[in-house]
Amino acid sequence: MNPLARPLFNFRCPWLVVLGWLLGYAGPAWGQAPLPAASPSRLRHLSQAARPPALAPVVVLTDTLVRVRPCPNAGPRLRVGVILFAGNAITRERTLRAELNLREGDSLAVADLPARLEANRRRLYNLQLFHTVLVQASCGSAGQLIILFSVQERWYVLPTPIFSIADPNFKRWFDRPGTERWQRLDYGLHLVHYNMRGRAEQLTANLQLGFNRKYELFYEVPGFGQRRRVGMGFGISLYQSRNLDYLTENDRPRPLPQPEEDAFPIQRFYVTGGVRLRHTVQFSTALDVSYHRESISDSIYRLNSAYFLGRSQRKYAEISVVSSNNQRNTFAYPLTGQFMQAALTYRQFLDGGPTATPSYATVRLRYARYLSLGHQFYYA
Repeated sequence: MNPLARPLFNFRCPWLVVLGWLLGYAGPAWGQAPLPAASPSRLRHLSQAARPPALAPVVVLTDTLVRVRPCPNAGPRLRVGVILFAGNAITRERTLRAELNLREGDSLAVADLPARLEANRRRLYNLQLFHTVLVQASCGSAGQLIILFSVQERWYVLPTPIFSIADPNFKRWFDRPGTERWQRLDYGLHLVHYNMRGRAEQLTANLQLGFNRKYELFYEVPGFGQRRRVGMGFGISLYQSRNLDYLTENDRPRPLPQPEEDAFPIQRFYVTGGVRLRHTVQFSTALDVSYHRESISDSIYRLNSAYFLGRSQRKYAEISVVSSNNQRNTFAYPLTGQFMQAALTYRQFLDGGPTATPSYATVRLRYARYLSLGHQFYYA
């Protein structure tokens, strides 16, 4: 053999093997008879037999925030093996579990799995504690569902500075002399903590100084226990002002000529407490009882003794019941759904005598509808 032909032979042999593999033909092994040429129908049959059977899709994804991986050999129902949470560095897991309507060990229909996961994802998002909430479901080794909720927490402490003028409008404030102008300013700090103790409890504090003073503290507990269906709320407030419109003449309010330096013309104080009932995630009821005391200074009483019907102060108790049915897609920025609220308030004045202020009750109804007009347009 020509030695120059050996490299050419060695170069072609690997490519012949690769070409035969691509064409679905493999040469006979040493000592075996060559196989007959395969027909196209036989090649198609062998290709389908070697290919594993395609898995039927378990769900159809409805949202990029809901991801469900297919489960091999999945039946019509799947059992929830474990529910996990990720990203909740501050929020307690018990708070998140109380919002869900599924537990470990529940049997879920495969066909309803995407909608069920999306409903629970919105339950967590409507806590208004997170920027985003993602849910992912996959199958474990035992064929049970592993559900993972991934959350991105917000910044929960939001301080807001207070800086405003004490006059009804800017022109009235600007027309005052320079020294008096700067004395009629309100300044302070409004502080809200939306996730106290990691339990979605809200703390609100107001500290306002200047011409009108305000000291307020409110605390809201959405619920106690494992189900978090019963909660409470309480608060205290004190308001003091350096001036007051003590009379109305010719449809115009008349304030004091000069603010009082050693007294406050009007002071308002109240304390409140109540119970919160969460019948469902969307339907809730709040029952509050409050005590109010309002007093005016001696100068206001001399100028208008009928301001509090011949008294320098008045006291009253108030009972209110507020029921809300929130069927919106998201509570913070709704696009579709509806919101209904009914409130009943009864005020009982505690001043006796013939000049006592009569008690009264008020009813307030609120309804809001949110519609999708199509093409990314909405109407509320």
